[in-house]
Amino acid sequence: MTGNYFAGFTRPLDAVNKLTGFITDTDVAKDVRQAEGSGEIFTQAATKYFDNVIEAFTDKADSVTGEELRVATREGKIQDANPMARIFGVTVKPGRTATEKVYSMAQMQPWTANERSQIAAYDKVFNETLAPVLERATDKLLRDPKFSNADLTGKRAMLKSTLSDVKTRVRKSLQKYAAPEKRMLAIKRKASSHGNKELRNKALDAMRDRFNFRGTVEDMSYSELQFFMDYVDYLKDIYE
Repeated sequence: MTGNYFAGFTRPLDAVNKLTGFITDTDVAKDVRQAEGSGEIFTQAATKYFDNVIEAFTDKADSVTGEELRVATREGKIQDANPMARIFGVTVKPGRTATEKVYSMAQMQPWTANERSQIAAYDKVFNETLAPVLERATDKLLRDPKFSNADLTGKRAMLKSTLSDVKTRVRKSLQKYAAPEKRMLAIKRKASSHGNKELRNKALDAMRDRFNFRGTVEDMSYSELQFFMDYVDYLKDIYE
């Protein structure tokens, strides 16, 4: 909130910022969930109207630029379709993807397709991987007469089923075949929802007592994750 307050004083720089971003191809949506610490969160909020200018003169300022946002309904960068027109107060919307069209037909919000977990870095990787797969699946829905002729309830049911199937396949693929760093994020995501909250808390308590572990699932190594999930399974057997 404080960062947004300070950003208000720099609002007149937005046109210059948009132009700079257009020239340098840096005017993209940021994933604020991946900002680390209150200082970085404040900086990204406070500089949102001149962040492209800062990056152009400092080459790379991580605390300002942050991580690029990725969504499940559109591949690649999320950016203004025509920043030049925006400077003159005209908003130009990009052409809709097949996924966005299907969500519109089903009268569902596109943002609900995005992965939303406790691990923001994993969500970015997941959405980035999901987008092209979901686009192909929804393109098939668009060409399926059963979908186009279905009532609203039917369209929603078919879309939800398609999304669930695609997400399951992407989730398994990341856990088995992704690069080591992405696979590690996938395992952490699995561990963060393994069992219920009470069992996970008990497993963390056990790790603190046995190994003096003081972090969260995001801080765990591969062996610690395996112990954590095995211990949750052990507790399941006891209580069930």
